[in-house]
Order: sequence, then structure tokens, then C-alpha cells
Amino acid sequence: MKAAQLIILILLTYGTANPLLGQHFNTYSFDPPLPVKPVNSVEEEEAAPLISPKGDRIYFTRTANVVQFDKKVSIHEIWFSDFLEDGWTKAVKAFHPLNDNQNTAVIGFKNNGLYLFGDYSGGFKNKNGASETHIENGAYTKPQSLEIPDLKIKGGYYGLSMHSSEKILLVSKGDSGNEDLFVTLLTPEGQWSELINLGPTINSKGYEIAPFLSYDSIHLFFSRGNQTKDADIYVSKRLDDTWRNWTEPERLPEPINSDLFDAYFSITSDSTVLFSSDRMGSNDIYKSKLRIFKNLPEEVEISSIEPITLTEEEHIEQKLELTAITETTRHKPEPQNKSGADGYAFFDFNKSTLTNTAKTKLNTVLERLKSDSSLNIELVGHADYIDEEDFNQQLSEKRAASAANYLISKGIASHRITTSGFGELLPISNNESDIGRRLNRRVEIYFISQSQ
Repeated sequence: MKAAQLIILILLTYGTANPLLGQHFNTYSFDPPLPVKPVNSVEEEEAAPLISPKGDRIYFTRTANVVQFDKKVSIHEIWFSDFLEDGWTKAVKAFHPLNDNQNTAVIGFKNNGLYLFGDYSGGFKNKNGASETHIENGAYTKPQSLEIPDLKIKGGYYGLSMHSSEKILLVSKGDSGNEDLFVTLLTPEGQWSELINLGPTINSKGYEIAPFLSYDSIHLFFSRGNQTKDADIYVSKRLDDTWRNWTEPERLPEPINSDLFDAYFSITSDSTVLFSSDRMGSNDIYKSKLRIFKNLPEEVEISSIEPITLTEEEHIEQKLELTAITETTRHKPEPQNKSGADGYAFFDFNKSTLTNTAKTKLNTVLERLKSDSSLNIELVGHADYIDEEDFNQQLSEKRAASAANYLISKGIASHRITTSGFGELLPISNNESDIGRRLNRRVEIYFISQSQ
């Protein structure tokens, strides 16, 4: 079934950019989904999970039966669970004014506040719209409506999802079973544009709901279904700035999609996937992990390089650079369209200290940054699969920080550098061999034009 016409959409958490969805990759898979037990209840349905930017709270919706004007109706209310050292706490219903006896949901985050589903000026009567609230004197203020053209439709179903930039609002609206996807954009003057239909590649004769836009605003996840088939989760890539041209949507593979209703897909910066599914007979929230397997360039022959010496390792590093960062005639990079990094710095086993070879590489980076003040840089740390996953995550972050600190010590302003780490999740080589693990112990270097 369509899970009681769930109306809430979700947002990608903001913070460190997730490069998984900002670059091409060859193969990917998902870990087997597991229900988030402290969030799911036996009696009610849960949907639209959204993790806070700090990762310490998960917001979601839960059905409730209330009386409105002497009539019993079913609505969706905001609930949350906090993450402590021993896991997620028991779910708690959000306090007033977030819940107001009408359909509500958290649809996005803002500085010291939230974006919310619904227009709260209508009292106990459901009123379509979007609102924002912020914390003042330790409590949330009364939600104020956002002025968005064409949003306050009469009747029908609709959903909302605020992008992490706070400048893109995705909308689904229409009659039950015939919803389409739209977008409205925040203009430089601070006004929201007229709704833009995402076009026939995205919108089918059935229904499209629960859109989710990746951090780079390029990849769109959404759910599609029709009268004979429950919703499945799809992904498509935006091809231009018209918002009407997209690649043919690709259905996500099992185990994300099942034979029943699957929707409200989101992914956090650490590759954690959350979504809602009816696969066990009641709509619950599930957790998974995205795994990316990015192939090496064809000219790198892993099997022919063992045993490895320092000289050979340096030779491999040179081959791994898909584009020479010292090439003066190269155009400024387009990060969204790259299939690989601009350079690599490699590390010793379980170490985050820079080797002499890594320093030599960073010195080349340093010269380019000094010669071109329009460039910023992103440093993305990685690890092999030896040791525990949490340790490798921290190690990858320390490696990126070590490279950043070196550049800062040489005079590069810290605001020109961003760092992130992905632990063991993104190997570029086979972890079963010594040379493969050496290649995976790396920091990837991405040049970014400040004009982008």
C-alpha cells in the first residue's frame, strides 16, 4: 500500500560535503537494511527519518489519531530520538509548538532552527505550506510561514524537502496516485520562484513522491509507483540548470527496494542510509550503508607491482594521478564531473603523519595554491580495511587534517581548505594485497574554484 499517503519529504543533512554522490563511480552496493528499533513502534507507522547535522538526533514522523472538529482523523506528528554512547534513546514526541494537532514534520535544518511542513497560522485546521522556527530563550519560536508561490493548494497531497543550501525546496503535489515533482528556488532578492515541473523524465503517469536531493544538488532520489505497483526508490542525475533535463531514473537495487512500499531515502555525510519501508507489514524506518567500489585507471596494473619498494611506490603514485596538478595549461577543474582526484598523498600503516613522499606531493599543491588565489582545496582521507571501522574512520579524518595542517603551516589560509574522512568505505584497490592496502591509505586532493 502507499503507507497511508505519507506526506513528508526529507533533506540531506548539511555539513561536510559527501563526495560519494559528487563523483562518478563504477559499482556500488548497500548493506542489508536493519530496522531502527528504538524509533519503530508496533502499533503506528513511522516515516521520513532525518538526522541532525551533528548526528546526535534523528527526527521522524509517527501516525496519531486525533479529534478535529468532532471528527476523528489520522495525522503525522514529529518525534525524535537522541544518540548517546550506548545507541539511540527511546523515541519522544516533540513538544509544542512543533506539533500543533495537524500534519507536521521536520523538512530541513537551518542555523539554530528547523524548517517544518505545514502552515501553523491555521490553528487546529490543516493548512498547506512551509514554515521555519528557531530557538529563542531555550525554546522554539512559533513557526512562521514561508511565502512560496503555488504551494498553498486546495486538496490533494503534497510533500516538501528543503535542501541543505536552504535555497532549493523540492515539492511533490497532486491527487492521490498522480503526484508529480517540482522545485522552487530562492532568488538573490530572497523570494521563492514559481514552481518548476521537473519534466517528463522524472514525472510519469503514476506517482512520484519523497524527493531527496544530494549535497551537490545533482543527484535526485525519489520514489515512483502506480495503481498496480507499490513505490520503489529511484535515482537520477540532473543534466543542466533548467531542472527539467535528467538522466533516465535508475531503480536502486535490492536490498533497498522490496516488493512492497519503499520511500523517503536519505543519506548522511558518513554514507549512512535511512529510508521507510512496508516490507514487514507496517511502515518502519530502516538503516543501511552505501558501499562504493571505484575502479583504478586502466593503466595501473596492481598485480604486476609486488613486491613493492619505495621507488616503485613513487612510480605508482605518479600513475594514480589522473590529471597532473602541475600542468599549467589545464582548465580549472569541475569537481562535479571528475572521475578521480587531482592528486594523492599516501600514508604508512596506521599512521597519520606525513611521509617525505607525501610532503613532496603537498609542496606541489602548495605552489599551485600560492600561484592561483582563486582556488580552494578539499582533502579527503581514506584508510585500508585493517582494524575496526570506527578506528579507520578517525584515522582517515586525521590524515586529511595532517595534510591540511601542513599546508596551513606553509602559509595557506585555513578558510581555503576543507577536510573530510571516509574510513575504509571507498577503496580504490584490492584490500587483500599489500600494494592494494598501501594505495587505499591515502588523502585525495581536489582543487575547487571559488567561483563554483
